[in-house]
Amino acid sequence: MLELSTLAVSISILLSGISLGIGVAFSNKQLMDFGKEELFQAIINAAIIGVFVFLLNFLHSFTVICPSNVQGLELKENHTTIKASNCSIEKVSNYVSNITLIANSIYYEIAQISSLNVNIDHISINPFEGLVLGLQSIETKVRNISNMHSFIIFFRQISSSLLISVIDLLLMIGIIFRLFFPTRIFGNFLIALSFSISIVVPSTIEYFSSLILDDLVMYSNEINELSNNLLLLPKLHLGDQAVIEQLANDSAKIRFITEDLMILLINVESLLYFSSYLLLVVSVSLTVIMTLSMYKGITLIRLTENFFR
Repeated sequence: MLELSTLAVSISILLSGISLGIGVAFSNKQLMDFGKEELFQAIINAAIIGVFVFLLNFLHSFTVICPSNVQGLELKENHTTIKASNCSIEKVSNYVSNITLIANSIYYEIAQISSLNVNIDHISINPFEGLVLGLQSIETKVRNISNMHSFIIFFRQISSSLLISVIDLLLMIGIIFRLFFPTRIFGNFLIALSFSISIVVPSTIEYFSSLILDDLVMYSNEINELSNNLLLLPKLHLGDQAVIEQLANDSAKIRFITEDLMILLINVESLLYFSSYLLLVVSVSLTVIMTLSMYKGITLIRLTENFFR
């Protein structure tokens, strides 16, 4: 789309040059002034495209390595900085996925244990009955985190495929609107918006992802430890009363695992919700502030049109 913007600027320079030439040839001051003004604006448009291309090339000059799994043992291709936000989202997604999978595994294991009965003197007793309420809360939290994980994947796919296209489209439309005096102000706004989005959105995503990544690593390690603790319990064989009685003796340990899992999932859910909300507020606020600031700057350039007169 930058090629179309460049073509539009080239046509604008050509038409303004023709207007200026005709004005000089026929000594028409009004036509000469119009040609000078439009030539000046065309040069500004060319400078804007040049700055935009320089900015993109500068951002693309940095590379980051994005791991394709939580451990980072396998590496995908290098990403440019403007796409580094997608890499950060992928890292967050990997850890959230890991936490969700292990939480589900622990949930089903404890759910199976909670349904067991111990037979004492022909009386059936369920020593794990108190786990049911905690399991219901865990199921709700796991479902909420899974939904957020699905949203993270969806957001990554959308941002990966649309972000750069939207930025280029806004710039192209802005340049085209800026070619004509009646729509020049609106064109200035679109150009400022494209610059702001190209800087603010990837930067804020990268920043907030890096902020929560350490916490997600910690929670991932903690839930792995809970899973390992659960593995230390006797393996259940259906109808094996000796194992069931042994598990009943470990009921306190099972309750501790359940409670720790519940607290961990609450922390993960709160972290994801809070960071998402804060990311939205900060990115929108910064985009608006930067867009308005750049819009005023680009608009002020119009005041120097008298330079050619």
